[in-house]
Amino acid sequence: MSENTVQIPETGSITFPITANYAPDWGPWEIVRELVYQEAMDNYRRFSIRHEKRGKKTWTVAQMWEPKNGFLTPRHFLFGVGDKGKDARGQFHEGIKLAVLALLRRKINFYICSGPVLFTASMVQLLGEEVLQIKWEPAYFDEALLPMTEVGFASHFPDFSQRIVADLTDPKILFVASNGDQILKVVNLEPALYVKDIYVCPLSHVTSSRQSSFSYNLQGLQIDRDRRMARNQDVLVAIGDLWVQVDNPTLWSTFFKAVVAGAEQEKVLERELHLSRLQHLEKAREGWNKATGSKKYARSTRSAHTTAVKQLNHEVVYLPWNLNALEAVIPSDADVVREHEHDHREQPALPMGSPELYGHIDYLLRRMEKRDWRLEVFEMLVPEVRVLRNENLVQLPLEWLNFEKQEDLLYHLLRELNKVSWGVNEDSALRCAVRALALKPVEIDLIMEEA
Repeated sequence: MSENTVQIPETGSITFPITANYAPDWGPWEIVRELVYQEAMDNYRRFSIRHEKRGKKTWTVAQMWEPKNGFLTPRHFLFGVGDKGKDARGQFHEGIKLAVLALLRRKINFYICSGPVLFTASMVQLLGEEVLQIKWEPAYFDEALLPMTEVGFASHFPDFSQRIVADLTDPKILFVASNGDQILKVVNLEPALYVKDIYVCPLSHVTSSRQSSFSYNLQGLQIDRDRRMARNQDVLVAIGDLWVQVDNPTLWSTFFKAVVAGAEQEKVLERELHLSRLQHLEKAREGWNKATGSKKYARSTRSAHTTAVKQLNHEVVYLPWNLNALEAVIPSDADVVREHEHDHREQPALPMGSPELYGHIDYLLRRMEKRDWRLEVFEMLVPEVRVLRNENLVQLPLEWLNFEKQEDLLYHLLRELNKVSWGVNEDSALRCAVRALALKPVEIDLIMEEA
């Protein structure tokens, strides 16, 4: 835009060597985006769009009031001329020229009345081809009225209001980061990417994700004339940096539901982000508890631990490496096993000779007879829980254990079995036995006698 001192220009025109076949994919959205939203949001303090009847036709009319950097002038239609700031949505007004071309290709009349200048356009002949020509002439301009630019085209175009984030009062906004990036509600069931408050494309077009619980409005990404991303990876990085700042437990709850569901579904955006730290850890934990409710989950770290927590009626969450910041939020399988062992360590022993105790022993023996327990020792080992208080127990041969005879070992095992809560986790008794025995089948009668 030029300076605010307005001089009424002479009538004139500029012919561009752009044929009607250029940018053929531009349609109503691109036209409204370039002629209205991008211009209005860059240079005007407020704007509106309406539809009105003019004769037999319905016109789409946009009005933009109080320009920040002056009105549109003929020189702004030259390629490479622009005086917007570096953070503007459009730099050189190329989009306006292509939007006008798209209107003429559709044979739709239009005008731009910007302060004292009226712009129109037509297709003219050049070297046997029809090319774009922009014309201007003086317009009625009353300096006593509020300064305004009006854009009109003779067609009923949607206002596409859901494709912009007008200001910070926009109801789509769920969270705003310190750099202005925003988490948005999903509109029309399609998670979308916005850049500098204007819709760019579905999120699935710039990431490999098919699903997302949110849309995003990012301020710092670079896009080309057609609002395409230079590097799609930048999207995931920017969204990850945005989530680092989130302090809303409700948003975290929705996020975690997507993370948990994404373990069983393909290409969920929330599982592809890079989260290396969280600024509001307690809010994230509150969101996790809200998301999981009464269901119990554990984060998988080792196959042995995962087997154990499943026996404890926990669902298992498999986190990808890029979400390592969530390790501080979601309890690990090792944490769950450690807590369970601690809670049941002092549980009253089953009476010697009771049917429940013999049932435990019988179950143990039947399991032992069917499998190679020397291998199973290492598969089922939970390092954080030392039932026999021996740090190197499972690495030692049987004869190295501090028991003089097998009967003493079995008696020790029997005492450990008494500490196990069988009803909560029937595999715990087996795990205790595996640690203790390293292992050969034994006669049930011998255990009965020792009992």
